[in-house]
Amino acid sequence: MSDKHERNFFLFKVLDRFFFALSFPTYVLFLKDGGMKPSEIGIINTMFLLAVVLFEIPTGIVGDRFGRKRSIIIGLFVCSFGHLWYFSSHSLWMYSTAEMIIALGVSFISGSLQAWLHDSIAHHNGKNKFGVVWSNGEKFAHLASVVGGFIGALLASIYLPLPWLVACLGILGLAILCFWLVDESYFVHEKLGWKENWQKTIQIFKAGFSLSWNKKELRYFYIITCLTLFALQPMNQQWSLYFEKEFGIGSILLIWLGVSFSLFLGSHTVSCLLKKDNSSEVTLLFIVQLLTSVLVLLMAQQISPLLVVFFFCFHEIPRGSWSSLSESYLQKQIPSAIRATMGSITSVVTRLGAGAGWFLSGLLLERVPILNCWFFSGICLLLTLPFFFLLRKSTRVSNGYVQV
Repeated sequence: MSDKHERNFFLFKVLDRFFFALSFPTYVLFLKDGGMKPSEIGIINTMFLLAVVLFEIPTGIVGDRFGRKRSIIIGLFVCSFGHLWYFSSHSLWMYSTAEMIIALGVSFISGSLQAWLHDSIAHHNGKNKFGVVWSNGEKFAHLASVVGGFIGALLASIYLPLPWLVACLGILGLAILCFWLVDESYFVHEKLGWKENWQKTIQIFKAGFSLSWNKKELRYFYIITCLTLFALQPMNQQWSLYFEKEFGIGSILLIWLGVSFSLFLGSHTVSCLLKKDNSSEVTLLFIVQLLTSVLVLLMAQQISPLLVVFFFCFHEIPRGSWSSLSESYLQKQIPSAIRATMGSITSVVTRLGAGAGWFLSGLLLERVPILNCWFFSGICLLLTLPFFFLLRKSTRVSNGYVQV
């Protein structure tokens, strides 16, 4: 991959994460200010994930058929409109609609971005592996999250919905920039008639599902990631509520900075480890999962709130490693022709777990303390550990005992 392509990817990740991060620190507080109860916040989040499940596979096929660049740009325009809708929302159905619009946009980007990066590296004979480039991109993105979250919190202190309007304009600008930023000149769109296009779409759809069903290591990978998101995704909804109650709203920004720095450390560690030729994503994912499980269970022990802050920020280091490791492993298992579609199928399967976790979290928050919910999350993470041994065994057999 040429330096230009790598720089363009990093710039995209930085700008994309910066604008999306504007609303992150005050998201739950914004919904509470709009009169939403914890159970209703759970419904809103679940609507996003259900919409992703609905849109992911069709949009992934669009990326494989008509180009990943087109899919990414369409997704950014849709996300921009979704943020504008959020800015003007004031009821459960409007918030839910905004989430569904953003979900459609995210679905166009998801899968296509990874596919574009992986195939660009292959086309330009890049010296860095996909996992290394992706983790470096995540590293820069986490730094952008720090700045975006800080600025978003300042904007929210002026007017709570303001971060959504600024994000809308920023994402719109990024969509326009991507006409030059995302180079896919090597992609050749096969011009077909309406009937042939439909047949080709069905062919890609069947190939993706056939691979997902028949490849044993993908099935184990889906189980692990589905349970992981079921356990951890609700914590994204819960942490600001817990720390606001313990330390006040002024603590949210400081903890957000700590979380972002921890995520940066996680991505940086992975980028260093994946540079080694004998690095094993499966082994590293197991270590990350074990460490995360222990730290989440420690958070739930009803100890000093200051220690909860420490363990919470520390557990974000292995969480920051997860995305790059899982993406690196996944991209090795799927062929180029259906790469975006497979990324979308993976997103559908795993986000079902996240949606279930978010929905259950909204119900539990009205009945049990947050730390009890985190204890349940830690137990769920521990339950995934045996599947790593099955994943490692099936991966070795499938790849002729090649270390992956």
